[in-house]
Amino acid sequence: MDSPDQKPHLHVQKFGEEIKYGFPSTARGKQPPWPQRNRNEHGTRIQTVLAQAVTSAKEQARIRLVDVNQTSVGYFLLVECVTHPNFSLKSLEIDSRGIQLMSVTPIDSDRQLARIFVPFDAQEIYQEKIRVYLDETDLTRTGKPKNQFLVEGMEDIKPGNLLQLWTHPEEMPNGIGEFWWEVWAISVCFEEMELALERLSLSYRGKMKFPDRIVINIRASIEQMEILCLGVGGVAELRKPTTVPYFFLEQLSKQESQDWAQELVNRTEVPSSGTSYICLLDTGVNRAHYLIEPFLTDEDSHTWGTGPLWPKSDNHEFVHAHGTPMAGLALFGDLTYQLESTDTISINHRLESVRILPRNSSNDEKDYGPITEGAVSLVEIEVPPSERNRVFCMAITGDSGLKTGQPTPWSATVDNLCFPDEEEANPGRLFVISAGNIREKDPVSSYLDRNQTTSIEDPAQAWNALTVGAITEKWEIVDPSWEGWNPLADRGCLNPGSRTSCSWDNIWPLKPDIVLEGGNWAESPTGTEWDTPEDLQLLTTHPDISKHAFTTINDTSAATALASRLVAQVQYHFPNYWPETIRALIVHSAEWTDTMKEKISGKNKSQIRDLVRMFGFGVPDLNRALWSAQNRLNLIIEDTVIPFHDNGGMKEMRFYALPWPKEVLENLDQDVQLRITLSYFIKGNPSQRGYKGRYSYASHGLRFRMKRPLESVQAFLKRISKAQREDGYKPDETSGSDQWLLGIKNQEKGSLHSDIWEGPGAELAECGFIAVHPVTGWWKEGRHKVHNKPVRFSLIVSLQTDSEMVDLYTPVATIVEQVVETPIEV
Repeated sequence: MDSPDQKPHLHVQKFGEEIKYGFPSTARGKQPPWPQRNRNEHGTRIQTVLAQAVTSAKEQARIRLVDVNQTSVGYFLLVECVTHPNFSLKSLEIDSRGIQLMSVTPIDSDRQLARIFVPFDAQEIYQEKIRVYLDETDLTRTGKPKNQFLVEGMEDIKPGNLLQLWTHPEEMPNGIGEFWWEVWAISVCFEEMELALERLSLSYRGKMKFPDRIVINIRASIEQMEILCLGVGGVAELRKPTTVPYFFLEQLSKQESQDWAQELVNRTEVPSSGTSYICLLDTGVNRAHYLIEPFLTDEDSHTWGTGPLWPKSDNHEFVHAHGTPMAGLALFGDLTYQLESTDTISINHRLESVRILPRNSSNDEKDYGPITEGAVSLVEIEVPPSERNRVFCMAITGDSGLKTGQPTPWSATVDNLCFPDEEEANPGRLFVISAGNIREKDPVSSYLDRNQTTSIEDPAQAWNALTVGAITEKWEIVDPSWEGWNPLADRGCLNPGSRTSCSWDNIWPLKPDIVLEGGNWAESPTGTEWDTPEDLQLLTTHPDISKHAFTTINDTSAATALASRLVAQVQYHFPNYWPETIRALIVHSAEWTDTMKEKISGKNKSQIRDLVRMFGFGVPDLNRALWSAQNRLNLIIEDTVIPFHDNGGMKEMRFYALPWPKEVLENLDQDVQLRITLSYFIKGNPSQRGYKGRYSYASHGLRFRMKRPLESVQAFLKRISKAQREDGYKPDETSGSDQWLLGIKNQEKGSLHSDIWEGPGAELAECGFIAVHPVTGWWKEGRHKVHNKPVRFSLIVSLQTDSEMVDLYTPVATIVEQVVETPIEV
């Protein structure tokens, strides 16, 4: 039986006309009225449960402190209260007496759970407020009880427990042994907490100060944390710590680091031969590393050149030892998290390596196109594409001198290596390429301004490549040698070293396509220096294991390695999908972080386009790429179309009457998000000079169009195709682009088009008709014209609601299973 959040995507490329189905809607509940209370009964009950909770909290503090000779500073209570406009959470706080609201989580739509810290010298405050509420002689001017909303808004009060302090989305640690905890302490209680830590023989790392909170990381057992939190008090929240490489790099000897690496090898499952491969085009990879050797054979290690400058491994490099760190991330992701775990790790992909840089040097810029093409040939001669699924990962970029997004010979080579062509025995390839790094660390007034003005490097402007930028969620610096330095980028925002396409001419693709973790930079206490502490980087495999097992890597190189890993995981799950489809799934799964959304909110389409040129389409998610869900339906199409006739005119388009949850959408009383992603590969023509227009570079182009809510199918086809019109037809000049986040003009950049429409479900109910049609390119005319040649494309259409109670998937899946393929009637 399918899990509600893991259902297979639905394939509908040959789907016929729509078949009706039914699904009952779920009406949205109204805001509940203020609860009707019997004043005496309710006040007395709350008074009683409060007294019981306080007594219990004091007793558990006494029991836990018996062995540490420590005085409690206070206790915390769990207050179940109503969710209602009349009830203010702020009313639970009494700042003058140190009573603080620590955190709040919803229970359901009508109730919430508040955690309250109460100092021991303020324990009578709530009882006094309840007493005043019960006093029938002490009323407000309107004759209402005083403190009415506070007391009547309380449903129950209980003593706190350790689990209720845990606010991280992952489960709280359990079992025997010590664990790392991120402890959010109430600032005024921190001195007492430090004393308790000393008596418990516990130390902490890091000390980040925020208003009313001090955040530290502690390695402790559950019993020790119970003494600290329930005995001493003053802990507002417990979370899983933001892990950093400091422990593994600075506190482990060479031998200890090798032992940790070997322990990880012992609990790693090595894939079988039938799997996906990541081919690293880099500085070579050291196979001798414990973590890499099981995944990279000598036969799969290659080098472009010959002689002493071209070894297969990068373990003796003075500079540019880059391939082995990339390999570690491509296999395991950030090793910090894998080393902290004790779980078995299953890796379903392997590595290939081609060294394309000589030792401690570089190639001439003009050579990189041929070298890239030759590197691809090396691995495909050894094992042809028909026998092995692979993704090419390249984080080596250069400054072409072109800052406006124009193609170069190198980027055109990448495009043509990707383009599937039977005549050239090319089944199609997928390249993952870094956007390139800003290398200067001289401080400027705003690092984001420099990101915007620093162009993506060559060949990452390649239309068919999956171009990767970097963001960061890393923000903790615990290495004492960096004391006083502060993270530069906000969590969820652009890495300070990531390049963008904001400076490009508007005809060129929106790049990067996606962003992934690339670490953070730090600013000195005086603000006069920027640097990259290891704490803010990603932990990976060291090129020379005789020195240490681990090192760090950052910026877009790290993000690109993570992206190739993600692609390999999707490719393993869908071994028969085209590269165009894999790229589409990755991009379609991407979402902007909250930080990015804040910058996008309220913007016009031109401003949103510019933000996409910074952040791409967001951070991809493996689960969304692999699975649909009950409330998130993905329809996938892999198909072909012939763009051009022999006479040079347009030949055909593809039209789909999709299985559409029409009745579900019509009855929804909430907004629905529609997303469409069209992915195809073009063939670049680098012989065209000047690149004054996109049509002089790309062989062809494709576009998607969707029927509007109030438009008939016939009117839709006439609107998008002249061949469907009769004499005297006057097209509707309304673009319809206001419905889309990016809009039609911004959708049509490059060979990857993705956009989002959000609105009432009823408006989407009639929109289940989509066409994919060609536009012109250099194939259409000229001495290199190509006619009657089919081209591939992948189309993903998704519908999603926020409510997990809405079932979009089942009615559509039922139609897909039952329908008999029939001609489309229009």
